[in-house]
Formats: sequence, C-alpha cells, structure tokens
Amino acid sequence: MSGLKDLEPFMNSAGVSRMVYAIPWPETRKTREQLWEQKPHRLYTHPCSKKQDGMHIELGEMFCDWVKPIIRIDRSVFRAFHMTNGSSEAVKEIIAQFAVDTRCQGSIHVFEGEYEGYELYAQNYHLNVIKHPRSDQFWHEGPKSENEMFFISQPSAIDGNVWPELENFLGKLGKTRPKMKVILDIAYLGCTAKQFTINIGHFGKNVSAITWSMSKSLGTFYDRIGGVFSTENIPGLYENIWLKNVVNIELGKKLLQNVSSPFEIPEKYSPLQALAINRIKERTGRIIIPSDVILLGYANKKPWEFDNVDQVLCRCAEPPTTEPGLGLIRYCLSPTLEQMVNSNH
Repeated sequence: MSGLKDLEPFMNSAGVSRMVYAIPWPETRKTREQLWEQKPHRLYTHPCSKKQDGMHIELGEMFCDWVKPIIRIDRSVFRAFHMTNGSSEAVKEIIAQFAVDTRCQGSIHVFEGEYEGYELYAQNYHLNVIKHPRSDQFWHEGPKSENEMFFISQPSAIDGNVWPELENFLGKLGKTRPKMKVILDIAYLGCTAKQFTINIGHFGKNVSAITWSMSKSLGTFYDRIGGVFSTENIPGLYENIWLKNVVNIELGKKLLQNVSSPFEIPEKYSPLQALAINRIKERTGRIIIPSDVILLGYANKKPWEFDNVDQVLCRCAEPPTTEPGLGLIRYCLSPTLEQMVNSNH
C-alpha cells in the first residue's frame, strides 16, 4: 500500500487532497481587507481597562443568531462560552479535562471515519478509543458508566453529508446511556446549501458541548476563529478570556454581519462543486458523488477493487447508507474548487 506522500504527485495533478482544506472565499478576503484598511489599533489600546476581556462574548451571541435557521443553541442550557483557536482547541481541551476527570480510565466513542483529531487527542491522553460503524446498535450493549464520551459531527466529517439519523441516534442514546456525554461538532455547518435542522432541544439531552469553527464555512482557517458552548466551564479554556486575537474576533463579527446566513456561500458556490468533480473526472477517470458539504465528494467501492489512492482516501470499510461490503472514499475538492473560484471558473 502506498502512503500519502507517495501519492502526492497524483493528488496534485488530480486536484484533490485527503486533508480538508478551507477556501478563503472572495467574500472573506473582501471583509478582511476592509478590516485592515480601518487600521484597527483601537482594539489593542487600554488593556488595563479590561475591555478586551469580553470582546468574544458578542461574537458568540452573533454566531448563535447566525446558525439559528439550523440549530437553536439554548444559552440557558449551554451557559458557558469559550472562544477557541478553531474547533480543534475546544476538542483537545474537552478531551484533556475528560482524561483528568476519569484519571485516564475513560472511553472516547466515535463513528468509523470521523474527524481524526478525536482519536489522536484521546490517544495522547492515554484514553481508550472505541470506533463504531454508524449502523452499530452499540447503545444497547456493554457496560454503561459515567466514564464515556461520544464525539459526533453534523454535517458529518465521514462523507461530508448531513446524517439524517442524528436526532434518532441522540434520542436512543439518551434513553439507554443517559450518563454518556456527547460532544456535537458543527465545524462543517455553513458548508452546505442543503436545508436541514439539528434538533437537540428534545433529542440531545446528553449533549454537553457544541464545538464550532469558521474555518471551513467562511475560509478563516489561519485566522483560528472558533468556540465552544458547554453546559459547564472547561478549565483549560478559562485563560482564553485574555489569550485571544482581538482582530480575528472583529473579523468574525464582520463576517457574520456580511454573510447573511449559513447557506449563502454554499448556495453561491455549489454549482462549482459539480464542475470541479467533472474536471477531476476528466483528469483521472474517477467517479465522484458530490457531498452535501461543497468542499467534499465521495465514492463507494468494494474494498477488493481499491487501488492505492482508494486505500489512502478510504474513511470506513462499510458505510451504513449503502449496501454491505462497500468502502467509503472521501475526496477533498478544495484544490480544484479554489482554482475555479479564483479564476472565475
């Protein structure tokens, strides 16, 4: 089996990648340039007044309003808000605190093919990682304890699609494993033109934190704008009251003002997703299905038909939405898509 490095020439010529790269959309570049033109030195002045300490609070409230067409984040339940460097810092600190609370005896549960960071951070803290196929009825089996945490993304990082069974899954989990904490990762929210909602008010009683980021939705990966709403404070993030980039917080606010809804950018650029897939097919002959997330595409193949590229890009051995025995291969389309955006197609 070839490694990712061995396949870099193919990936580069095909215009795809394994890692999901954000695209700095023209709307984001314009907003960033407008902010720079303002020379926002005022954001840095008079730190002794502590005016910077609360700058992130307005951004959190604006984000709640921005995502309200999809998910209602009840601040009476998720009372704590921490500004973070993208969503990855939030995930890392949640896992770190879980390791402390369980004395590294806890278990992190994920679906096969989920965001790799969940597993890597958990392993760094010597936690047990349990992977489940999405079709697995694991909540009916095994011991039930307080030392369990489940990470799940919606839209899903597995294939870039909205998982229609999320609420059903959360509802069953709440009934059968009420002590298991669920971390809902909405980092891909704002990347799909597909209309959908996430109802955690009734179904998500186990959800103890919601992590979010503007990296992929608004193309601010290197600005590191993200946060977490949680039912209780996360000790490792408390110092972020002071340790934050105030200009990037201002950028986040202006983007939420300028981009009217989480659907605006994907609705505008989703036609390019199909064109990008066609262009990749012309280069490689590969059949790719467009994901709900416009940065991604996927394919289902029998594992014994995998070539070297399929082996590297495979997310899970048996996607639950297709016939048994098929593997799911995920492609990031960003290299081709960004080129098309910047060249006006």
